Amino acid sequence: MGKKRRALVICAHISGLFIVYWLCAAAFADYAAKSGSPENLALAVSVFPGSAELYYKSGLLAHYRAVLPDPEKAAWYYEKALTANPFYQKAWYGLALARQSMGRTGAASRAMDNYAMLGRGSPEKAWDIAVFYLVNIGDRDKAALFFKKYINLAPEEQSKVYDLFIQEDQPLSNITGKLLPENEKSYSGYLRYLVRHGRVNRSVLFWRSVDHSLIDEKSAISLCDLLLDNHRFDEAFSISGELDGAGRQNEDAITNGSFERDIRNGCMDWMVWDVKGAESFYDGSNHTDGKRSLSIRFDGKHNVELYARQFVKVKPGACYSVSADMKTGGLTTSNGFFLDVAGYGCSGLHLRSGMLTGSTPWKTEVLSFTVPPGCGMAAIRIGREKSAKFDNKLGGQVWIDNVRMLQKKPLREHKKDIAAARGHETRIGF
Repeated sequence: MGKKRRALVICAHISGLFIVYWLCAAAFADYAAKSGSPENLALAVSVFPGSAELYYKSGLLAHYRAVLPDPEKAAWYYEKALTANPFYQKAWYGLALARQSMGRTGAASRAMDNYAMLGRGSPEKAWDIAVFYLVNIGDRDKAALFFKKYINLAPEEQSKVYDLFIQEDQPLSNITGKLLPENEKSYSGYLRYLVRHGRVNRSVLFWRSVDHSLIDEKSAISLCDLLLDNHRFDEAFSISGELDGAGRQNEDAITNGSFERDIRNGCMDWMVWDVKGAESFYDGSNHTDGKRSLSIRFDGKHNVELYARQFVKVKPGACYSVSADMKTGGLTTSNGFFLDVAGYGCSGLHLRSGMLTGSTPWKTEVLSFTVPPGCGMAAIRIGREKSAKFDNKLGGQVWIDNVRMLQKKPLREHKKDIAAARGHETRIGF
């Protein structure tokens, strides 16, 4: 019994020493991997010859050392790491780069293919692979395949792809066919990228060539605004009409004049800027048409300049009448709200109504005008300018509703119609 107990104690001691050795060796291996010392790594590899991580770290040291980098030795270490663990992804990536540095392009591509197979679902890996094929191998088709995966996985970062990959003269069919995933986020993101960089012609070409159900409203509005900025009014009007759909009325040039749907803040819809000291909202309890009006409340602490603006398409020589229902409640300062019409991108057209101040019940302001030659677009504004007076802080509230703009016949044609009607009068005798 005593011999058995001594044997058990000896075994326990040996096991304890082994565990302590293993723990110390593991700690040293971890230290060696983090220290980056070639000597420590070599010693750690001799202790743990089956560690894929230690071989990989040794490969990195050989691959990227400051003096005389050795991609061939690095490749050997990477291969040893993969022998220990064929699923060690970073080793496949390192091996691909090392082989490419050695001029072994085919072997590099095969290693990268293995890395790609193991790294599915990661946008970072898709990006690394795409850049490798584009920059190191020069294979644009294969790069496009992985950039497409990256866009699909990280649509919010897709502009990085366009900055790096897309060439100025690249056919759009290559971009839609090879690069863009066929979904709304990708198509909308690419259109916004073109708009953001001022690529007017390219943006229009892309818009015309794709299914518009793949473009979200925000992106379509950004293109419309770009076209307006560049005075391409017919194309902007076409996009606006598509956004409005059945909601656009042929007789009335104003879109959403009664604010029955939320304003788009762009294109040929209403634009209301966010300014300090003003809060805009829809008021369902105070309106003249439909179910609600646009209301703006002021805090009385700021000298506010604010407009509700909409661009409308006009015809040179045509006559129009624009009207708006307005109401004010407790507006301070003598600078009140007015209705304003001005030519956009042209001169000779600017009219303004009187100002509403204080508390005024609903009132319809009307402006009539004839469009001067060379003017194809007008801006309808309802707003207030900054005051130059000492007491200039604006408080109170304003309501806007039932904004309309209708084309009228010129006065001389109206007189002709009256004369013609009189000429066809039938006299009845008794």
